[in-house]
Amino acid sequence: EGSGATIDALQRSRGFDIAQGGQLHLDHVHLTNGSSGESGGAILVRGGGKVTMSHSTIYNSAATGTDARGGGIAAFELSGLIEHASIPSWDSNSAALSPDGTLIAWGTSAFELSGL
Repeated sequence: EGSGATIDALQRSRGFDIAQGGQLHLDHVHLTNGSSGESGGAILVRGGGKVTMSHSTIYNSAATGTDARGGGIAAFELSGLIEHASIPSWDSNSAALSPDGTLIAWGTSAFELSGL
């Protein structure tokens, strides 16, 4: 539990890169200023990875490459992106190929958002 902790990537990198089969749980954690030249400005979830977020935010993160997706979060190939999320704010995120820039899942990814 982050107790309201903020992780500021200072536009130098993404906050988290979840490896194949890896897991990340964020509770009361705020991610800000993530940046990547690839997909997933704040969080990239690789095949089979899983992210669970509760009472957490993603703010002002960007995926800047010409083929980049998911300024906030990008997940692909059998990822369990977010389960039982209670996310009060996903704001000011951007990506070249995501209309709102916040979230993109592709391949055979599955995700569930609840409690919003």
